[in-house]
Amino acid sequence: MPTWASIFQLFKNNLIIDFEPFIQDTFFRVFLIDVTITWEDGDPDSNADIALYYDTNSTGEDGILIVDGLKEDPDGESDAYPWDITEMADGSYYVYAATADETASETSYGLGTITIDKTLPIVSATPAGGSYDMPQNVTLAVDEAAVIYYTMDGTEPTKDAPVYNSPIDITDTTTLKFMAVDVAGNQGETITETYTIASEGVPVNISGGAYNFPVHPRYRAVFSMDVSGPSAPSGWLKYYYSQTRMNFVSTEIIEVSDSDNTYVISGTGSLNGIEGYTFTAQVTDGTPDGFGITVNNPDYQMSITLSGSRQLSCPVFLYQ
Repeated sequence: MPTWASIFQLFKNNLIIDFEPFIQDTFFRVFLIDVTITWEDGDPDSNADIALYYDTNSTGEDGILIVDGLKEDPDGESDAYPWDITEMADGSYYVYAATADETASETSYGLGTITIDKTLPIVSATPAGGSYDMPQNVTLAVDEAAVIYYTMDGTEPTKDAPVYNSPIDITDTTTLKFMAVDVAGNQGETITETYTIASEGVPVNISGGAYNFPVHPRYRAVFSMDVSGPSAPSGWLKYYYSQTRMNFVSTEIIEVSDSDNTYVISGTGSLNGIEGYTFTAQVTDGTPDGFGITVNNPDYQMSITLSGSRQLSCPVFLYQ
């Protein structure tokens, strides 16, 4: 337990008052439940009483009593008082002593301040945990002067864990745990953030145009597209089916994924000039190539699915 040493030299007699209290340490923090005040005193002709006070400044002698009735004699280990700071608010305080015997009294402030700090540091991460399509660069911050410790293997951080001093690169799914210890020794709460990093996939560009006969050889479907993904999906897709005169044009490509040479494209679009539709298209890179599309109107719960596996009039070009 840290000890705050306040040394008071108290000397009194009938003719001379020699009272020169001083505080040995001029500044430090207290973070446990008490602090010990110690002093040296003397009064050759009588037994003086000593009272201790704390104040928010070093003048005025208008502080709050800590304890009174302490006796000047005997000297030695008894010249000490454990000050219980459990109920004290955080802040900086001055301590002074007042001593008196039958003939004289004197008051003097100790040098420097004592700072009580029992507030736990709060640490945070930017960006917060979540699901991301690409690696993240995570910055940790704390609301006061403190050292941040962290782990990336799911274990609880301690003072033996790595010390944070620069942004952390998270390239795959990781559980990041971190906490801070301030200069008073207060250890903050351990925070856990989980970062789920999706596989980026192989960049692909799907472009070209073709036709097929998804339902009947009399009715032809014509489509064209220029789509890139899977990271930062973009591009456009157009589809026209002669039997129903269905003319669909995409307005946004939202997702591109691939599995076993089949590319799935999803997004939003307009059907015959009316917006608010969603679609999912599948392009198969094979022999023969294949194309299919499902168009949905959520408001009317309408779904149109057209697909064909016949040889397309020309291939859809895939650039990886």
